[in-house]
Amino acid sequence: MSKKNKVTITSTDDFAEVEADLSSAMEMLDGANARIELLLQDQNKPEAEETDVPPSDDSETTVTETNA
Repeated sequence: MSKKNKVTITSTDDFAEVEADLSSAMEMLDGANARIELLLQDQNKPEAEETDVPPSDDSETTVTETNA
């Protein structure tokens, strides 16, 4: 039979530090995502208000064609 070597595993605090850094980064991303969501909602508000108003009967709609 072969001789088995004893393996010693040492635990360090490196993973705890990495976990804290990752948590901090995730919080920053959540904040950025929240700000982006608010900006997008503000951008969509004028469009939503325009589509809610029906066009008047005396207005003319012009259509322009573009050649791509």
